[in-house]
Amino acid sequence: LARLLLPIGPTPSKALLQNATKAAEALRTQINGCGQLQELAGKLPGTVYMNLGTMHLKDLSSQIQSEVAKIGAGEATPPFRSQAGIEIMVRCDKAAPKIVAFQMPSRQQVEQQLFEERISTMSRQYMRDLRRDADIETR
Repeated sequence: LARLLLPIGPTPSKALLQNATKAAEALRTQINGCGQLQELAGKLPGTVYMNLGTMHLKDLSSQIQSEVAKIGAGEATPPFRSQAGIEIMVRCDKAAPKIVAFQMPSRQQVEQQLFEERISTMSRQYMRDLRRDADIETR
């Protein structure tokens, strides 16, 4: 879990709150995962990036739990207001593996595989025979 915070103080003016929310929405559209989040935070002065590491959902506050539960791996939450400011949370867990449909190998691929197996077997037999028939002289 990673967190991007735009601190706005405990009692911000309406204009500051609106500007921070718009900036956070613009940032959210640019986020494609956790690796990019730290770079984005470095480009914007005043933002705070925190890598929260591996956490259980039950260990988070109820507000953050509800936001994080809505997103998938590598996705960012919509910006939400907390006591610290405007926050965006990103799930950094591994994405589910993509399932690729089985594809039957072509005739040429099967022939090539069988040929390579046969050559490999023949080379092992040849090396075994060489070792067995070799005469080693030591002086």
